[in-house]
Amino acid sequence: MKLNYQRFSNQLFFLVTVLMCSVIYLAAMQILSARNNVVRMESDKEYLFFNANLKSTWDELQEHYEAAYSVGAHFTSRNATEEELEAALQRVIQTTSRLEAGLSDLSQPMLQKWDAVLTDHGHPAASDIIESIIARQADFVSAFNDIATAWRDMAGFAQRKAAEKNVLLVMDEYTDEINRIQDQYQFFVQTESARYIEQEKARTIRTLVIAAGIILAGVLLSVTMMLRLSREFKVTVEVAERISDGDIQTEFHVGNRQDEMSHVKRSLKLLIDKLKGIFDSVFNLTDDLNRSTQQLVDDNQSRMNEVTAQVAELEQLADVVMQLQGYSGEVSQLAGNAIQNADDALSASDETSVTVSKTVAAIEALSSEVNNAVNELHSLQESTVEISSVLNVIQGIAEQTNLLALNAAIEAARAGDQGRGFAVVADEVRQLAKRTQDSTNEIQATIEGLTTGTQRVVATINQSQSNTAESVEWINRTGEVIKTIRHSLDTIRDNTTQTVHKLELQDGSLSEITENVAKVRQLAQSNSKRAEQSLELTDQLSDLSSDLQSSIGYFRKQ
Repeated sequence: MKLNYQRFSNQLFFLVTVLMCSVIYLAAMQILSARNNVVRMESDKEYLFFNANLKSTWDELQEHYEAAYSVGAHFTSRNATEEELEAALQRVIQTTSRLEAGLSDLSQPMLQKWDAVLTDHGHPAASDIIESIIARQADFVSAFNDIATAWRDMAGFAQRKAAEKNVLLVMDEYTDEINRIQDQYQFFVQTESARYIEQEKARTIRTLVIAAGIILAGVLLSVTMMLRLSREFKVTVEVAERISDGDIQTEFHVGNRQDEMSHVKRSLKLLIDKLKGIFDSVFNLTDDLNRSTQQLVDDNQSRMNEVTAQVAELEQLADVVMQLQGYSGEVSQLAGNAIQNADDALSASDETSVTVSKTVAAIEALSSEVNNAVNELHSLQESTVEISSVLNVIQGIAEQTNLLALNAAIEAARAGDQGRGFAVVADEVRQLAKRTQDSTNEIQATIEGLTTGTQRVVATINQSQSNTAESVEWINRTGEVIKTIRHSLDTIRDNTTQTVHKLELQDGSLSEITENVAKVRQLAQSNSKRAEQSLELTDQLSDLSSDLQSSIGYFRKQ
């Protein structure tokens, strides 16, 4: 029967889908949050660059103006050159140009966003402040050109002081506007940071609430599924336990649902119905088996009676056989032949005993020789060890000689022409030492081979010696067995002699044995028929037993 798992699979798929949606939603929220962070960082970087560039350029402008003021004062007092003055003035003009260019670095969308935040909180727009800074910058450029002209022309003290006073007034206004834009930037950053934090909090709370709701729904669905499965499993387990206790009459509700547990219940119900049919068949088969068994018992009782009669006849036959043992002439003749064979066997056993004794002596002599050979081989092995020691010494001497010859050749080479003859002799000595070393290595290899062969021979001889000792033991046992056989032959000869006399009286009882054997034959024929009937009954019992085994093979009651 093919099960339908669609319902359980759908429930499981729905649970997995809910969990996956929760995970995907959380991942999407994290990705969106990361993307917002990246966008915010990009915009913050533009604001930060604008503010930092504005502040650094303004500080640089102030420094350059202070330097130009100092150079201008020295120039008017003729302590600075015109080139130094022009250079100082040029640095102020270049810094002013960079400051003006920096005020337009902020993109229009960023500037609009800044204006919106400021105006929403009642602050002046950043664009208005920037325009005011640009206006103050134009005033500063005009005032600075006036004082630069005064320095170049070496105007009078009053004119220069008036120009310097005008520059300072413009610088104060310029500074106020720069400070205003800086303050508005700080306010904008704080406001945007607070707004972003609140958005992130709200997004996080919303995400957690939605994820918690999804997970809670998944948990509730899982708990519901587990509770239902637990109830179904509990009923199924209780029914299975009753069946395992032998109660196949149990009843339980199955239902018409198409889920997995209902399929299990229907299969269990089908199993119980089959078990009921099987055990009904077993009961019927058991009755038939009992009747056949009773019939077999009756037949065996009848056979026992016949066997009793056979026993009585066999007792009579035993008496006749006892008489037959005393009167058989043929057996008497065979017994005479047995006596002659016993005599021949006695003679052969005597010869075998002598041969065994000689064999034992020869093996013992061989064992003694083997022991001597083993001792000689051990001596040979010790000699090879000593030779190896001597060869090691010779090899060491050869190595030292080779080293000395090498040193002598080196010294002769140092001596030049005076040591040339000595170098030839040293080389000959070194070659002789090398040949000596090679010869000792060959002798060493030969001795090692001889040692290995000697060890193998010793092992073989030891094994042969062990086998020889075992052979001596078995031969000695053989001698003892031959002695026992000789004693038994003597006893057989005496008994056979007595038997011959008794067998001569056995012939007179042969007719009575024949008659009794005929009666036994008739009883045997009757037993044969009974045996055939018993065989048929046994076959029937075997068939019934096979049917019973095949019936209870599907389910065995414990």
